[in-house]
Amino acid sequence: MKSLFILCALFVLLQGALYAQKGKSNPWHPDTLRVFSLLQNYPDPFNSSTTISFSVKQDGPVRLSVYNILGSRVAVILEAYKTAGDYSIKYNGDNLPGGVYFYKLESGGLILTKKFILLK
Repeated sequence: MKSLFILCALFVLLQGALYAQKGKSNPWHPDTLRVFSLLQNYPDPFNSSTTISFSVKQDGPVRLSVYNILGSRVAVILEAYKTAGDYSIKYNGDNLPGGVYFYKLESGGLILTKKFILLK
């Protein structure tokens, strides 16, 4: 089992070295493996504030919006240029009535949506 682990580690290192020699990006590098994702908020349901975490794959404009059950945008949580990486943002829903809402992340032509419940 230990020799299999060593063999796999050598394979990954060799692949990285080969890509570096060819001037290509290394598919094993953590930056290459970064994904565009939107995590479920916590806590959910929430009373007044919740945390939303997300990852953007590439540098560029990012927008995080909240929509009511009818599809109307009721808030823009974030609209800014962000570098590729992981982020968490606190959202305060004090100005909204209790109910089911959707939060949508847009970046680089990609869109992800999740649902949250605001309790009053």
